[in-house]
Amino acid sequence: MSRVIRLLSTYKIYWIASWDAPPRPGEFGYDAFKAAFSKFLESRAVLLLRRDKKHFENLEKRVKDNYLHHVLKDPAGLQLGQPESLKLMPFQVC
Repeated sequence: MSRVIRLLSTYKIYWIASWDAPPRPGEFGYDAFKAAFSKFLESRAVLLLRRDKKHFENLEKRVKDNYLHHVLKDPAGLQLGQPESLKLMPFQVC
């Protein structure tokens, strides 16, 4: 974290951008910046599982549009592996 010197932030439209410096260690907001920046970096990683040919054959043979039984109606029991404060809100669930 201490190696971040400047940060380019954009808001929805790429031409509306501004340079800003993150708070330094010990300054107000540094802990929040560090947590947010770590989450941002983690979000950039993509993990793709290696699948064998049999998996793709089964995928092609599946019943089309047979996904409706997976629709989430109640988020109460959903385990996302994150703090309770970040649970889905009712309007975020179909």
